[in-house]
Amino acid sequence: MDKKAIIVVALCGVLLVAWFPLTTRLGWSGRPAPAAVPVSTTSPTAPDATGARSEPATPAAAVTAAAAVAPALPVTAPIPLSQPGKLDALLDPASGGLTGVTLLTYNEDDRHTPVRLGNAGQPLGVLQPVTAPGAKPAAAWGPVRVLVAGPERVVLERSLNTTGLSLRQEWRLRPETPYQFECQITVANRNGAPAAYDPMWFSAGTISLPAGQAASGGLGMPSDLSAELRLAASGKLQSFAPKKIGKLSAEETAAMAATPVTWLALHTKYFAFILDGGQAGPAGRALDGARIGESELTVDQQTQLWLNGGVRLAGGILQPGEEQSRLVRVYAGPKEYKNLQALGDGADSLLQMDLFFFFNVGWMGWISQQVLKFMVAIHDYLKTPWAYGLAIIIITFIVKLLFWPLTHYSTMSMKKMQVLQPQITVIREKYKSDPKHQQEKIMELYRENKVNPMGGCLPMLLQIPVFFALFNVFRGAIELRHSTFLWVTDLAQPDTLPWLLFGLPIRPLAILMAATMFLQQKLTPSAMDPTQAKMIMFMTLFFSFLFYSMPAGLTLYWTVNQALGIVQMLLIHRMIKTHPAPLPAKA
Repeated sequence: MDKKAIIVVALCGVLLVAWFPLTTRLGWSGRPAPAAVPVSTTSPTAPDATGARSEPATPAAAVTAAAAVAPALPVTAPIPLSQPGKLDALLDPASGGLTGVTLLTYNEDDRHTPVRLGNAGQPLGVLQPVTAPGAKPAAAWGPVRVLVAGPERVVLERSLNTTGLSLRQEWRLRPETPYQFECQITVANRNGAPAAYDPMWFSAGTISLPAGQAASGGLGMPSDLSAELRLAASGKLQSFAPKKIGKLSAEETAAMAATPVTWLALHTKYFAFILDGGQAGPAGRALDGARIGESELTVDQQTQLWLNGGVRLAGGILQPGEEQSRLVRVYAGPKEYKNLQALGDGADSLLQMDLFFFFNVGWMGWISQQVLKFMVAIHDYLKTPWAYGLAIIIITFIVKLLFWPLTHYSTMSMKKMQVLQPQITVIREKYKSDPKHQQEKIMELYRENKVNPMGGCLPMLLQIPVFFALFNVFRGAIELRHSTFLWVTDLAQPDTLPWLLFGLPIRPLAILMAATMFLQQKLTPSAMDPTQAKMIMFMTLFFSFLFYSMPAGLTLYWTVNQALGIVQMLLIHRMIKTHPAPLPAKA
């Protein structure tokens, strides 16, 4: 063999060695590359999970028919889903569920790490058969095949059992509905005979508080970690805090699984997973039942309490060639009022903005919503880092102006009562053995001098709904989360400075609020006896202690309100000196 022949043989050998990996990498081989997935999305130019451009979307029936001819290969790598500017999610094709949802516009308390909801160990949206206790499914479910894998649409399919039924799960993201997925579950009978399928559980995933944070609540206050469901028949809202979930009996769990619901929510103070039944079926928005539970999971070497749950989808019987579909809307995102209201069917009740003392009343919710809308409007107009703090001050000024005439009347009434106090003392001494006659004479003295003994309490009573509205907003509105003002780093939390005083946290706003309360009390005219004065002093101390753990936004409102009250008292005292009150009539 001459030299030229040796060179030709060597080149052929090199080409043969290089040919297989080259063709596999470029997709030229006769079989699909291991990472290649048949792709179709709702957008003709959207990139798929591998970065390639996709073809226009095809109908679901066409996808199923194409899959019957050329089955897709199983894919084990997570499939990314994305809603630009809102969220990124990972879908596990093996289970068919979302292993995690990252919210792009919300950070953890470190202000740098994006909030991530869910736990990979218990994905959101996993389907499992429901069978009688102790019974086994009719047949094992087959492995998942990926039919479509795009950033806004993923279609998975598997054989349901040996009778020829197939289960298709289609996930969709809509740009017009922030933080909301649509998951359509379709069971098809491709066999020549009727076949039945069992009911299925659709998992609500798991949700937990940050590591080291315990769920608050108690004394009628909502918990920071809870599950909520709304009954389809009555529209009644049922709430389950972790302590209550752990005490559910087998009978209560069975009754919940058999009672239709319109939605189920697992939520923390600011974020939620919500499963909604959509508009499918004759029962309207009803799902066929729900379940909730709790579990201890270890994340980053820390044990946390996680809530889990799911909704029940009814089974059925399919004739040859028949399909049955159910739609479940999945919300995974912040508890923003506008987003929850868009979900409908009372999903905004998760915010608990109708709380009034220990009760939930509709008109209280309306007042709280108006306060929140007004604050957001001021924030959007000012567009400064301190916008929410300034909005609170503006609201305080408006409230004070609205109640100014009433407060002025109340203060003048208390001043008159203070002038009448010597005569009231005489009446009490004269009729101390006849309490009924004593009270009649005191009220007669009040009428003669046009004094309303309840005038001093009226302004405070009328401001209570406004106070609760602000409390409801500051306690749970995510709009205030991480909002700053002066030294306050988060208006939704107490304004704690990074120092301790005698082992106690230093909170300047709460201390300033207590000082303004004591000063206003000293300036307010009073006709109280020593016992009543001590009681008022005790109430002032109690309020100071109570507000020490309140959100800084609420403390800021009350401090500014007290400061304005002090200014008003000084003006009224000046008016009284300039125009003294008329002498009271004789007793």
